[in-house]
Amino acid sequence: MAGEASTGTFLQGLDRGLAVIRAFSADAPSLTLSEVARDVGITPATARRILLTLSELGYVRSDGRRFSLTPRVLALGWAYLSSLDFGEIAGPFMEELSATTRESCSIATLDLPDIVYVARVPTSRIMTVALGVGARLPAYATSMGRVLLAGLPGDELTEYLSTVKPEPLTDRTVTSADGLREVVDRARVDGYAVVDQELELGLR
Repeated sequence: MAGEASTGTFLQGLDRGLAVIRAFSADAPSLTLSEVARDVGITPATARRILLTLSELGYVRSDGRRFSLTPRVLALGWAYLSSLDFGEIAGPFMEELSATTRESCSIATLDLPDIVYVARVPTSRIMTVALGVGARLPAYATSMGRVLLAGLPGDELTEYLSTVKPEPLTDRTVTSADGLREVVDRARVDGYAVVDQELELGLR
């Protein structure tokens, strides 16, 4: 910002402006000018100039006494987030969950009649089905598929059940339309689904 001191290639004004934005948090969603100055370690005059500039740019709003961030601040991080691969974002959380539960952790999207894996952290469990990003499995025979089916509008679920032709992948696979509707309805109520050896014997 014009008028702010800079040293070499380091812009102190930019540093202070970002520090003001970081001063707001879930515990401090709104701050007075003096609180901003105190928390950032700058003079009230400098805090005022920064807050008024951020307000003019649309990143901060004020009720006349207290300041708070606006949704426009999200745009500052969106450029970075949008450049990341989905797996890079979800990976650390999935790895932590997998380590805690000692189970594989996957994320899939619905592409009827299948689910498509978009991220996966496997365990060392031996499976005959090779799963990785891009792998497809029938929605009716997987727990993720049933949860995703449970989120469909009623007419779309009815259309799916009337057109899908389930194969008995094991002797436990639910293949009837009424049976599938029942397990999908149960997943909707419970918020999760359990598939016991319906996709592959020994796989729960």
